[in-house]
Amino acid sequence: MQKPKASGSKYVYLMNKKRLIYGLGILCLFVALSHLCLPRQLFNAPYSHIVMDRDGHLLHAGLAKDEQWRFPIPDSVPRKFEQCIIQFEDAHFYKHPGINPFSIWRALKQNSRAGEVVSGASTLSMQTIRLSRNPSERSIKQKCIEAFLALHLEWRYSKEDILKMYCAHAPFGGNVVGLDAASWRYFGKASHRLSWAESACLAVLPNSPGMIHPGRNRHTLRDKRNRLLVKLKEQGIISVSEYQLSLLEDIPAAPERIPSYAPHFASHLKKKHPKQVSFASTLDGTLQRKCLELAHYHYQLLGEKEIQNLAILVLDTKTAEVKAYVGNSTVHAENGFIDMVQRGRSSGSILKPLLYHQQLLVGQLTPEMMVLDIPSYFNGYSPKNFSKTFSGAIKANESLARSLNVPAVRGLQKYGVARFHADLEDMGFSTVTHSSSHYGLPLILGGMDVSLWDLCKVYASMGNSLLSYISNDHLYDQKCIKEPHYLLSSSQKASSFGAHRDIFGAAEVWATLQAMESVKRPTEMGDWESYHSAGSMAWKTGTSFGNKDAWAVGVTPEYTIGIWVGNADGEGRPDIIGASTAGQVLFDIYSYLGPASTFPIPYYDLIERNICKTSGHVATSLCPDQKMEFVPTSSSVSLPCPYHKKVWISESNERVFKHCAAGTQAKDTVWFSLPPQVANYYKESNPSYIPIPKVAEQCPLDQLNHDLALSYPSEHCVIYIPKALNEEKEKTIFSANHRQNDATLFWHIDGTFIAKTEEEHSIAISPQIGMHTVLVMDVNGNQVSQTFEVVN
Repeated sequence: MQKPKASGSKYVYLMNKKRLIYGLGILCLFVALSHLCLPRQLFNAPYSHIVMDRDGHLLHAGLAKDEQWRFPIPDSVPRKFEQCIIQFEDAHFYKHPGINPFSIWRALKQNSRAGEVVSGASTLSMQTIRLSRNPSERSIKQKCIEAFLALHLEWRYSKEDILKMYCAHAPFGGNVVGLDAASWRYFGKASHRLSWAESACLAVLPNSPGMIHPGRNRHTLRDKRNRLLVKLKEQGIISVSEYQLSLLEDIPAAPERIPSYAPHFASHLKKKHPKQVSFASTLDGTLQRKCLELAHYHYQLLGEKEIQNLAILVLDTKTAEVKAYVGNSTVHAENGFIDMVQRGRSSGSILKPLLYHQQLLVGQLTPEMMVLDIPSYFNGYSPKNFSKTFSGAIKANESLARSLNVPAVRGLQKYGVARFHADLEDMGFSTVTHSSSHYGLPLILGGMDVSLWDLCKVYASMGNSLLSYISNDHLYDQKCIKEPHYLLSSSQKASSFGAHRDIFGAAEVWATLQAMESVKRPTEMGDWESYHSAGSMAWKTGTSFGNKDAWAVGVTPEYTIGIWVGNADGEGRPDIIGASTAGQVLFDIYSYLGPASTFPIPYYDLIERNICKTSGHVATSLCPDQKMEFVPTSSSVSLPCPYHKKVWISESNERVFKHCAAGTQAKDTVWFSLPPQVANYYKESNPSYIPIPKVAEQCPLDQLNHDLALSYPSEHCVIYIPKALNEEKEKTIFSANHRQNDATLFWHIDGTFIAKTEEEHSIAISPQIGMHTVLVMDVNGNQVSQTFEVVN
């Protein structure tokens, strides 16, 4: 018995259901084939690394790994080029599904009549597939494969994405691949700035990049361009006037140089972000080009002195953005490929302001407090000033301004090497790689390497700490600078850039910057020269031992500028001096940037103290000249003035003591008295200084207080005397000071007389290993002694 047929409506319903199921199956199969036939990433070609400035202008581009100029896939295709390439290659691009049947039929007829291939039928989608596969042969089979894959390509990507991929990988002649690279290579501009004529010229190149190339076949290239311009006019895409003007534009004669204004910065970005090829940086393009120009200019000048390399780094003090980054004078210089912004080099005296700040922070200094500048010896280490002279005593801020070495070393000894070593780590110096005992006191004079990157980071942090404190209603937070940021992406911004009281104090920073604004530096001849053009910039220079490194750093509320000059291979030169080399570059950049504003005064972090005008210490009742000064609040722990003393002076202008002043009609007087080892040097630079009178003869000799002092060896001194190249022991220098300039001193070692000195009281000796005692005596019997030890 036959089964009854379904009713008409039910039959139609079932048939439609089957068709729907079949259709969905075919669709699923097509989708599956799309994923199977096309790789997840269509193009695997290497790209050029490109760096854009903060305004989106190309700053640097380099060759890809395969030696091609191939820029990354762009965000969009410029409208003019889009119209040109579509009209030239695929007029129905936005209408077909990846293949154009009408184009295929037309090509078959034309090729059949001609008996050879005279017309192709490839759409832009098919050409994109061909570019991604790069087949070695051109055949009907390959065309069919490309057509099949083009359908899948259209299913996976939008028309806009397909066009972008095509424009990024189309050949434009020679080793130029992609629209963006071609635009820079042939016209020296970004693709969105191309004219209609320039866009048309580039649009015809991928069709036959081997035959048509700027610089040759110019007539052929011009004819093809002009025919495309005619088509654009006929389609109403350009006006008649635009067409006529476009015909007047010339064909490029030869390739242009692609911008390369930041080669070392680009290399640094590649190292930091190895998977990224396109970078939107914070660099100011105009400033970067100016700094590069100045680097080349000074390279020419310094080259005559056999100085090959220099580096420049400019940061925004407020935001920690990198504004300019020049890693070397030029890539063509000797060792010019080395990025000296990141390379660690001997710091010279460039760290002195940081120690000055830390001593202010713990109350060891006030800005005008006297510090000692006398011959000093520290277990065989004897620092010297650049000028080879001593001031005796000098105000702390002036000592920093003059970059005196001896007060800095004495200051580090007082503050503590281990303590300062830890501070440098906290500030962010990545080159602190050894223990504090390894560096010792020479740490402050170049014993530690620093990089220009870290140096600018820390000095920018100082300036920002002060600005942040003021803008934050005179409050500190827990922020401190980490790393300057160089990318515009929010993920790389230095959000932790700010004020942190444990690292930088607003008042102490302000006082340090004030001292740096009056910096003076010695010239090659040793005399003092002041840069009055510095304006409101706080700045500091440094020169490493052996004249191997010259540094300069300047800080304003707007910018922090860092300079390094030297030879990358470490070869020293007499002219490698901070002020005369790095300082000149610093001021050239500062002059270009224009006048700077001044740092605000952090009044809420200052207190008004009564200061002795002469010594700079907190004034006592004995200080005759006093003044009220705003000083950091930390100075509340500073010691009172130790130099103004009450003494008894007789009518014969001799010093007496109260117990022996009877019958002398002596009067008590306040006297500014420095220790003898200080007074002799102080008087040379301060002629108005009057030493305290000598002691009267009627007073007992044991009351002669501090007329004679032993400078070296010091208390508990351990002396190491090295051997010279001829294996003979070298000598160590012992020195003493007497309040009377014409005094004669007699030297004894272990009770044996060894020398007599006049005026200059120094002797060179080579004692045996073991414990010894040195005794020095003047003609009046005044004597001083010290025990010391000599070791291997």
